[in-house]
Amino acid sequence: MNSSNKFKFVWWATAGCASRATSQFFTSMGVDDLYNHAEGFVHGQGGSFTHKHGFPEGKEDWPVVCNLRNPYSLIVSGYLDIKVDKSNLEFSDYVKNDYFSESSLERTDPFFLNAWKNFHKGADYLIRMESMEEDLRKLPFFDVDEDRWTNSLYSVRENFYMNESPYDVYEGKFQKYKKYYTQEIADVVYYHMKPYFDLGGYDRDSWK
Repeated sequence: MNSSNKFKFVWWATAGCASRATSQFFTSMGVDDLYNHAEGFVHGQGGSFTHKHGFPEGKEDWPVVCNLRNPYSLIVSGYLDIKVDKSNLEFSDYVKNDYFSESSLERTDPFFLNAWKNFHKGADYLIRMESMEEDLRKLPFFDVDEDRWTNSLYSVRENFYMNESPYDVYEGKFQKYKKYYTQEIADVVYYHMKPYFDLGGYDRDSWK
């Protein structure tokens, strides 16, 4: 987990959900004390932020900001990264035998709701990758003018992390993922990740 004493919030930077763009936004908004509690340093001073979820001691009642992404899109993104080293790996095999293997389902990364079961509360503010600007503007921590907002949101509007995998294909600023799905595979994803769809308000048929 990460936190800012200056702005008094906790940030759960979920992996694969535009956390790097979010960290750039925070920095531009003046969050210069973002502390990585998992590894013990300030972001940018000896290392980066952590993807782990949790509550730093003494900050259990602070508002929590959490990154989120459509599960269909998130799974394809991870698959394309792995495919760099496993070029023959089929998406259906990855989904059924890797991503949703029995041992994987017990992990808290990427299945962070496994960790939330032990928390006294969930996130207060969700930053969905598909509506980042809209969601970030709902954060109440920043009392700045519109020019500052506009400049800070530049990292959100411009995806600086496109094409990191040679298998990436983009439509605008977003990775194309729908072509990888059939009804069968989509049903497997939804069966295991319905709580994540519900959390983010994602449509079961958003793969179509």
